[in-house]
Amino acid sequence: MDKRKYFAILTRALDEYGLQHQCWIAIEEMSELIKALCKWWRAEGSLLAELKAAIVDEVADVLICMDQIIKGFDISKEVNERIQYKVERLDRRIDDEQRGV
Repeated sequence: MDKRKYFAILTRALDEYGLQHQCWIAIEEMSELIKALCKWWRAEGSLLAELKAAIVDEVADVLICMDQIIKGFDISKEVNERIQYKVERLDRRIDDEQRGV
């Protein structure tokens, strides 16, 4: 699916259900991801592949919800700036740890 269609559908969802409702859905989806990750952490053997599939599904749901929140609050620029800052900070921390600082 191209980005234009993807964001058109997200806009439809926001128009139909509202930002507050979609925020509640995001909370629910993040909870489901947390549960899937916890199950993976405790799992062994053949369950791992099944749980990985569940994690993929829940990550997709969470990312869709995050895109709706970003769109609904009109905060794309700010979020992208903070992502850049936080990834660069992470890079510095890794460098510091490797140097023993």
